[in-house]
Amino acid sequence: MPRINTRSALLVAGGVLALALTWNGDIVWFAVSRALNIAAASGAAAAVVAAITALGLTVVSRARWRGLTLLEAGLLAFGCGAALLSCVVLAAGLAGLTGKGVLWLITALLIACGVIGVAAVAWHGQLPSAHVIPPEGAYGACEAALLAAVILAVLLMSCAAIAPPLLYDVTEYHLGALADYMAPAGGRFTPMPHNFYARFPFPVEALYFLGCLLETPRDFAPKLINMAFVAGCAALMGAWLRRDGVARVWRMLAILLFLAHPIVLEISIDAYIDAASAFLLLASLFAMTLVENTDKHGQARTSTDKRAGLPGLVPVAGLLMGAALVSKYTVAQICLLPAVVLFVLPMGWVILRGGRARAEQAGQGKRGVRALVFALALGALPLVFWLGKNVAFYGNPLEPFFERVFRPSDAAAALREQFYIESHYPQSFFSAGYWISLPLRIGGLQWLWLAPIAGFPLVAHRRGAARLLAFCVLSLLLWNLVRESQTRFLLPALVLLIMLSARIFNEMKPGSLRAVFAALLVIMSCSSLALHALRLGGGGVFSYAARFSFDAASRTDWRRDELRARFYRDNLGALGEILFVLNTQAPADGKTLLVYEARPWLFAAPVVYNTVFDDSALVKLARGAANGGEVASRLRQAGITRVLVNRHELRRFIEQYARPWQLERLGIRDPVAEFDRIAAPEDLYPPFYLSPEWPALRQPIMEFLALSRARASSVAGRPPVETYAAPVP
Repeated sequence: MPRINTRSALLVAGGVLALALTWNGDIVWFAVSRALNIAAASGAAAAVVAAITALGLTVVSRARWRGLTLLEAGLLAFGCGAALLSCVVLAAGLAGLTGKGVLWLITALLIACGVIGVAAVAWHGQLPSAHVIPPEGAYGACEAALLAAVILAVLLMSCAAIAPPLLYDVTEYHLGALADYMAPAGGRFTPMPHNFYARFPFPVEALYFLGCLLETPRDFAPKLINMAFVAGCAALMGAWLRRDGVARVWRMLAILLFLAHPIVLEISIDAYIDAASAFLLLASLFAMTLVENTDKHGQARTSTDKRAGLPGLVPVAGLLMGAALVSKYTVAQICLLPAVVLFVLPMGWVILRGGRARAEQAGQGKRGVRALVFALALGALPLVFWLGKNVAFYGNPLEPFFERVFRPSDAAAALREQFYIESHYPQSFFSAGYWISLPLRIGGLQWLWLAPIAGFPLVAHRRGAARLLAFCVLSLLLWNLVRESQTRFLLPALVLLIMLSARIFNEMKPGSLRAVFAALLVIMSCSSLALHALRLGGGGVFSYAARFSFDAASRTDWRRDELRARFYRDNLGALGEILFVLNTQAPADGKTLLVYEARPWLFAAPVVYNTVFDDSALVKLARGAANGGEVASRLRQAGITRVLVNRHELRRFIEQYARPWQLERLGIRDPVAEFDRIAAPEDLYPPFYLSPEWPALRQPIMEFLALSRARASSVAGRPPVETYAAPVP
């Protein structure tokens, strides 16, 4: 880092403060207020991140500290701690130990143990060495400019992390499940038969839950923790590239390309779990490369030296890989095969070969085998916890998939699974559609960002370069087997491709061509950040960050905070308008039945709902009803006082999930444009028409919906695509 003259810095800071006070003294007090509010809002997230790292140090400290830099040790500890702490949260949730005091005590104990452990290691002189990799000099002008752009990207992410969660997946199940888990008295993790997605393993979400439960109360923590994983991916890129001998300017460019990529900007604005899954997987792959390519002192292994380096990282790699696989089912689908073939098997071979080379030394021959066994045991730990949770709740470790294998007698569950798979359009590797869609879908990774890969021949001879490219290619091929899978699922491949780009720049001959190409990429990244800033500003993110008051909201029902309700109103269209009324004006007693809507996190009052892949809650409650009045009576008996009907979602479901034969029978080609021509769109809503009870209950439910619309207290949108809320008649 460039040296900074402390006296000059103080003089500059004093001058800026004096100028601000002269211009408008309120600016200073506003800045102080914002700083205090942001610090308070970040407290729970900071505690969770600290607890994660502290717990992870118990695993990483078993490795050869002297072979790691401080950054590398911290990143690996953060990944291991995330895997372990999620298991702790699951155990506490199953036991009902979700009280704020209990969770703060657990968090404080973990942090204290981590501090004591680091102090003990430091006492024995075994901390990570700062001289494993030679230090670098002061920043040059180009590096300083890139650093400024990176800081700008982080600031934009920080502002977005303060605003309330908005995106569908997040409010439906990444955080939506917490609303259900906390419904029982005292809070307890419970089965969730009405939320298809919340039956997945939830290790990353468990960390988000912990942050929410520690707050007083707010939901800043999940997005801030997600931002920590995004930053972790960027730091891991830098550490990995530094190990590979890439110059700092190209490492900085790679980090900027990553942070400014549209996929990363998308996942950074809300509490997605893709960054966490990618970090866990990439940290595991990085640990494996350290095992293969370094000696016991952390130095690069020569081609003639066949010893395995850093063998203590083998269990670390195993734990990280197990945590990555259980964090998201798509990680196993897309990345498991490439990881095993290209990383796990080569690492195992190096370890076993190194064990044979040491066999002549007493007691050394079995070290490699023990490390591999320990790695398998640690890797199985998160799988046992989170897949075991699904066994206990649903009788299926891979719930809600493979139902015919684990629950062959449950025909309804098998039907839901089949409908889900068919709705995402699986396609055969040998079909024409697969190869036609592949280049079009890869374009989602942004061809401009991928352009430097054209120079791959420059690095093809470098150790590991071909393996990284092969991992990305295999991931792309496996990802395209599901035509409706999201591009963000490819985040690990995107990181590796950007790292390859940095290697290519590092290998290019200095000259105007390299400089011009790099400048174009920087301009492209800065343009992406500028567009993202405009997007955040248009959504009111900066306004919210400038106005929220953590202390004031903590003394009231934070879900009914008017500033928050206005943010929903400005960003969620017709639903946001109804939410503004319900969350600020409606009574807090009773439950709200959501029809076609499935985002419980947005509502202040308790809700009853179902996702599009689950049995309809309304059909269940209406069983035996002969008319709309009897349906209403059954809802009142169940404690439901309001109903919210979101026909915007009904239209979206028809567009996305209606089968072609259903639309052809009605003469509909475009369900969005021709929605008003569909006489009874309710017949195309999967939870209705897939229910065996729908023919008998169709008329009573239609009468009830018509009665609710007539009594609606709040209406938004235009018929027939409208959203309304009504008291249960």
